[in-house]
Order: sequence, then C-alpha cells, then structure tokens
Amino acid sequence: MIYVFSSTAATLLVVVWERKNLQRYQIITFFMYAIAPLIVSILTIRVYGLSIISGVLMLVILLMYCMLNVLQGRDKAIADRDLMLASSIQEHVLPRIFPPFPDRNEFDLYASMTPAKEVGGDFYDFFMIDDNHLAVVIADVSGKGVPAALFMMVSRTIIKNQGLYSRKMNPCTILQKVNNQLCEGNELELFVTAWLGIIDISTGIMDYANAGHEYPCIRTGGGNFTLLKEKHSPPLATMEGLSFRGGQLKLQPGDALYIYTDGVTEATNSKNLLFGNDRMLSALNEDPDADPITLDKHVRNRITEFVKDAPQFDDITMLCLKYYGADAGAEVV
Repeated sequence: MIYVFSSTAATLLVVVWERKNLQRYQIITFFMYAIAPLIVSILTIRVYGLSIISGVLMLVILLMYCMLNVLQGRDKAIADRDLMLASSIQEHVLPRIFPPFPDRNEFDLYASMTPAKEVGGDFYDFFMIDDNHLAVVIADVSGKGVPAALFMMVSRTIIKNQGLYSRKMNPCTILQKVNNQLCEGNELELFVTAWLGIIDISTGIMDYANAGHEYPCIRTGGGNFTLLKEKHSPPLATMEGLSFRGGQLKLQPGDALYIYTDGVTEATNSKNLLFGNDRMLSALNEDPDADPITLDKHVRNRITEFVKDAPQFDDITMLCLKYYGADAGAEVV
C-alpha cells in the first residue's frame, strides 16, 4: 500500500508539474481521486481481510489521464476553431475574384497566396485609385502565425487607405505615411517589406517604391523576364521619419510585371537547397508571353516539383500584371 500510494502521489505531482495550465479546481479534483481509493482500501481490509487497492488505483489513474486529455482536447479544439476562423477571414480579405476588373481591357492581373501555416504574414492587393490609375502592392510581414497575420491586416488597411486618398499618388510619399503609422504602438517590433506601384493606364507609366522587398521581374519589348535590380529602402515599421526610394517604368503593350515574396525564391527542398532566382526566372520564361494566371501556375508547379515532400516554411505569394495598352480599351469601346 505504501508503494502504491507513493506512486500515486508522484504521478499527481508529475501531472501538476507538466500541465502547469491546470486550474486550482482541477488539481483538487485529481487529489481527491487519489484519496478516495485509500478510504476504499481501508474499508475492504477491515471487512473482507483483503485489498483491491492496486486495481482501483490503476483505474483511477487511467480515469485521471482520460479526464486531463479530454479537458485539454476541448481547449485545443477551441483554439483550432479560432485559428480556422482567422484563416478564413484572412483568405476572404484578400482579393480572390479574377479577372478583378472585367470591364477593363487595358491590363490583366492575377495574384495568389499560400500560407505556410493556418494564417500567414504575406499579402497582396490591387485597387483602382481613379479611372486611370491602378495600384498594385505586395508585402511580407516579419514573423509567422497569428501576430504576423494581425500585423498584415493592419498594414494592408493602412496602405490601401493611404493609396486611395493620396492626392499626389506618389508611392514614396504613401509608404512614408504608412511607415509612420505602423511605428505607432509597434510593441512587438514587427516590420514589413513592401513593393508598391501605381500605373497610369493611359500611358503605361508606372511609379513605384520598394521598402526592403524582393527585386521585381519585368518583361519588356517581347523579351524574357529579368530582375529589375535597384537599391532598397528600409522595411516599413522599422523607424519613424524614414524616406523611401522610388523609380519609374514605362510599360509598352505586351509588357508584364511579376512581383513576389521571398517564400518563392527561398522555397527549400529536402537537400536544403533554395529554389532561387534562376529557377524562378526559368519558370517565368517557359512561356513569357502567357497571361498572368498561366505564369503563376508555371512558377507554382516548378516550386512543387523542386520542393516535393519537404515542408513549406514560408508563405508563397505572387502577383503578375500584364499591360495591353490604352488602345485595347478603346477598341472595345
């Protein structure tokens, strides 16, 4: 009996120690379950001259284990449900209807995002500022999971609001204002890399700014996709009062722009090799004149073939814009 009850006491101590999130009433309940067999064993010894203490204790310990897992399973189920709800909200916040502007024939675009976990920190967006200006943005929040997803929602909202209500439609100015807003109350010290471009649909001139993001890929003059290398500005939310570098592109009919997050180039296979820029460009140039959705599929298929069964460690996000020119819209009218 001494051996059995000392084992029970040790088991209870281990359960309480390992399951530190138990509440006081749960701990009291477990100890009561351990005391009850002691009373039963004393009564059976006095009446029958024998004890069933070993069997009773084994049954009680099994019951304790089952109760503990049921309680924690319930909590886990609630957490999983909340996480699935957050994933669904994030999925439906991003634009997912393509073509997004079926009445506009001057351009075509397609975007996709595959999170590494239930929720991700990447996002893309596109919106008409007015009848003649289209904004496209892609961004990557540092970190993973729920904190990154929440910061992603805030970042997307601020960027879109600043883009829609900016008078000058200058990406550098927009990112400067976004940066200052994101720095307020950023106690987790998260940051965001972002690429923002605003295209004048009638002329094909695109002004853009890069806040520490990946190099975009550009196809001009009927050639292949190449990296548009440039000096990066710091990411958003790193420090207040930053200014951001900008640039300008002149897209001709048939030209295309491909922007992405580092989840594309840093996709890793079982040999710990990265997908890299060369494989990405090779996938784009299989059919460089293809429409945006086809280009997206080419890159995604090559990533899948390269990674195979290796786990996905980062969100994979892409956006492709193809410009057909103002005349394409005029012909339809």
